[in-house]
Amino acid sequence: MLSAMILGADLAEKSGMDNFSGAAFMVFPLALHSLDILASTIGMAFIKTKKGLPFYDASYGEMEDSLDVMKRGFKIAVFTGVIGFIVLARMLLEYNGSWLNLAGCGLTGIAISYIFILSTQYYTDYHYGPVKNIAESSKTGHATNIIAGLSVGLESTAIPVISITVGIIIAYYLGETSGITDSSGKSIGGLYGTAIATMGMFSNGVFVLGMSGFGPIADNAGGIVEMSH
Repeated sequence: MLSAMILGADLAEKSGMDNFSGAAFMVFPLALHSLDILASTIGMAFIKTKKGLPFYDASYGEMEDSLDVMKRGFKIAVFTGVIGFIVLARMLLEYNGSWLNLAGCGLTGIAISYIFILSTQYYTDYHYGPVKNIAESSKTGHATNIIAGLSVGLESTAIPVISITVGIIIAYYLGETSGITDSSGKSIGGLYGTAIATMGMFSNGVFVLGMSGFGPIADNAGGIVEMSH
């Protein structure tokens, strides 16, 4: 956040913005972290299981997947973050029509964070191929378990790396074409655009951290229940 505020102040100075616009560009990352708390809190309010827990009985039906319950709240947090980001960009990043492009940078970051969640679920959830492949490989011994696990682990880095690379290019381009120039007319908004994309990824960071904290509880408890039948 601090680096984004410094970049905003530097951008304001080089582009010759007035004091109000310059302060707005510098304060925007701080305002966005406030949005993070609000959006994540709203999302957390939607994390609810079906009626019947913790006292499970036959009328409850099929047990819900804990990750699906959390993803429902995450989608609400993302939606709230998108709306809030656009509103904040319109209020604080308006300089020669630059707010629309910079809002696009933030939405790019939000999209990347959502891709991360889907990628993580695919490579760590027992419903999908990678985990099933490791489990199947474990039947033939420790060596095949290690080989399969290592290969899946290395493969799982591909989607995040590609997503971040594409996101940086898009955010830099949107920043450069935002209309913010220095005294010589050279576009200088690219670097700030990448910082805004990073802020977009953090627009629901509190919720993501909450999901990460829940992981050991869900995974370990689920494993113990399965092994103990």
